[in-house]
Amino acid sequence: MAGWSSNKYALVDLPELQDRLKGVLFLGTPHHGSPFTRFGLLVARLLTPLDADVEIMRPLVAGNVDLKDLDDRFREHFGNTTRLYYRERRKMRRYLLGFIPWIREFVVPESSATAGASFLQIIALDADHRGLNRFRSRADNNYQQVASKLVKILSEKSRPLPDGKLLPGSKIGIQGTSQNAETDKALLWDLRVVDPKDDMKKIENKKDALLESTYEWIFDTEQYAGFTRWGDDGHDPDPSRLLWIKGHAGTGKTMLLIGIIRELESKPDSLAPRLSYFFCQGTDSTLNNATAALRSLIWMLLVQQPYLIKYLRKKYNDSGTALFRDSNAFFALRGAFWDMLKDPELSPVLFVVDALDECDRTNPGLNELIDLISVSISRTAKVKWIVSSRPEVAVQAKLRNPVISKALIELDAQTLEAPVNAYIDHKLRALEGR
Repeated sequence: MAGWSSNKYALVDLPELQDRLKGVLFLGTPHHGSPFTRFGLLVARLLTPLDADVEIMRPLVAGNVDLKDLDDRFREHFGNTTRLYYRERRKMRRYLLGFIPWIREFVVPESSATAGASFLQIIALDADHRGLNRFRSRADNNYQQVASKLVKILSEKSRPLPDGKLLPGSKIGIQGTSQNAETDKALLWDLRVVDPKDDMKKIENKKDALLESTYEWIFDTEQYAGFTRWGDDGHDPDPSRLLWIKGHAGTGKTMLLIGIIRELESKPDSLAPRLSYFFCQGTDSTLNNATAALRSLIWMLLVQQPYLIKYLRKKYNDSGTALFRDSNAFFALRGAFWDMLKDPELSPVLFVVDALDECDRTNPGLNELIDLISVSISRTAKVKWIVSSRPEVAVQAKLRNPVISKALIELDAQTLEAPVNAYIDHKLRALEGR
């Protein structure tokens, strides 16, 4: 970037590069400058007799107008290109540049290295600035993180979709050979129990209209704000990965969850985790059991992250439809589900399950579903859950490895006072209008 900044018009005529560019990996790039630059300028001036270029460093001073212009023009030309922003986790001593040995700081602060990036694009490497592109070997964890992302970018951009096929119910194409595409298409059709999006619409139609004032209160709570805060590379900065919303029948749990889902779905993909959800319904035998819940959650996950289908493909080739319907279906799917969550390329995902109390207790049933949740949140920080139930479902007590700390919201009369009043006002206005 410093090199480009020396030519103000370097990005203007690059149509061929725009067409050929598959992705950009920024390794500690100072989009907003670096506090070390002023020291670097001083050193460069001292080394001018040795042909050190002072001018090439000037744009890297924090707040430099030319640097901002360069960054803006890059986004203008390559805004649709896949971009990943790697930042340093370790500070450097200034004595490495000949100054103040006891002061440590980041050469490129996080705000500069990740300027304008979403959490899905940011990856922190366990290195100082000097080590961001220096790897000890191919086994180096930092090398693996960079190389795996690079391979994914290249493979996604260079493999054409077979016959333009799409995942059912999705605009995302199936990648791989034509044979795999046909297998995957059949697999998804057999895996599908119900499209949760359609199920959510059906539930909304049965109930009163969803009022923003009856659910938006939750977005202002500290518990929800902390729960939905993701850290670097989509990882959770604290252990709160399970949000349990509990309340007696008729307290609005389902509509609250629908409101949360609608809010998250309205955000750009780059600003929200992937969503996968299921509504347990005790009166419907096809939607009141742990197997149906897991099938639906996996189906939505695969629609959004189709490369994960590889963890089911062999099982499906061996067993066919029986994989999803026999008495061992839950346990077979559970193993594949855990493998998916361990995939290094998994994008952060939020699972939502409504009405746990309406889930069948027979084995596999409610206990196995809660156990699945417990194991998943202990295996990866890229996964979070929101569940709702009546108070008698002791979710926390049944967790094998409890991680609920700050993110427990209980629906009670006090919590729901404002939403209930809003609902009453709405019904009164409706009656007055008749």
